[in-house]
Amino acid sequence: MNSIKLISVMASALFLFSVAILLRSSQIYFMCAVLVSLPLISWILGKLSIRELEITRDIPTSVFTDETVEVRLWLRTKGKYMGSFQVQDKLPDNVRMIGRPSYAVENANESVCTYTLEFARRGEYEVGPALFHISDPIGFFSFVRHNRSQSTVTVLPRPLKIPELSSSQEGGAGDRDFDGCRTKGDGTTFRGIREYTPGDDLRRIHWRSAAKLGKLNVMEYEQSSAKSTVIALDLHKGSELGSAPRTSLDYAAGIAAAIAEDSILCGTTVHLIGLSLENPATRPEYGQDHLQIILHALASVQADRKESFSHLIMQSAQQIEDNCRLICLTTALDPGLVDCASLLACRGVNMQVLLLSLDSRVPTGAHALATEIESAGGSMLLINCLALSGMPVADYSNAA
Repeated sequence: MNSIKLISVMASALFLFSVAILLRSSQIYFMCAVLVSLPLISWILGKLSIRELEITRDIPTSVFTDETVEVRLWLRTKGKYMGSFQVQDKLPDNVRMIGRPSYAVENANESVCTYTLEFARRGEYEVGPALFHISDPIGFFSFVRHNRSQSTVTVLPRPLKIPELSSSQEGGAGDRDFDGCRTKGDGTTFRGIREYTPGDDLRRIHWRSAAKLGKLNVMEYEQSSAKSTVIALDLHKGSELGSAPRTSLDYAAGIAAAIAEDSILCGTTVHLIGLSLENPATRPEYGQDHLQIILHALASVQADRKESFSHLIMQSAQQIEDNCRLICLTTALDPGLVDCASLLACRGVNMQVLLLSLDSRVPTGAHALATEIESAGGSMLLINCLALSGMPVADYSNAA
């Protein structure tokens, strides 16, 4: 309630009443009555407008970590007597509002509150419910309206690219890496147009250019020669290091997202292991739609498994295709990874262990484990998560 405004109106009415008595003017009595009834009329109109109020929230269903998004809260009323309003959305942890909300009146029946949110960590978040403070048309009283609706936002891990892994997918990194992402052939990705040569499939003739240039041309496509990619994250309870919003598992999810993205761009299948088999992210598939499925799965993974990482890989051996590329992201020096590398090498699987660290120091025993994994047919890299924009990969040849 705006006490100052209400006192001012009542004082004005009292003054008019005094003048009306002195002058015995019926018109001034009427003006006094109108002034006295004004707060009551405004309160009734305010009550009616809030009863007919409809509230909707416009917010994206998915965003990336550290991305800012604009949120709009729409207030629509059937009446035309809504006064000023303020709104406050309940925000979960790791979500913050940037700046102050802005308010605008679109028309007599519609107003909007716009504000910006930043999501600091991957996961699923519930934004809301909202609390509205709405005044009557003149501003004597304030009414509170609770909007119970909530909006679910999935915060996807932002891809964190590792240069060494990206270059290995493009070829030239040794026999253990991909032999190249693309080759000419009968794939599905359009590459260009070239002149027709005897033996080319007549179904691939580009008739439009043939009519324009007066000679036959054929459409050329690309097909993938890269190996399928399988990604495994260490979800053993206690393996997650650091604190929110940047734990080792958050970094692992970002690295896995980048690997999946590069694999999809190379036209290869990619999938995760260690999750429920009912999760579609565990199926080897192609395309951007499958990438979105993987990103959503990475947004919600938690380190809550009882099994060790090596035991988890052994359990998921049937999900690992022969002659594929297996990327293992972990913070633990698990000796069982040597047996995994040896067993999978017999099936032509190129197992790469990415040992994640939250500082620049090489963990004790890392060099010895890296040597054993290499002897078993795999490889191991140390990733300094805090320096992903710099030099993330350590050289084990000089490690103590």
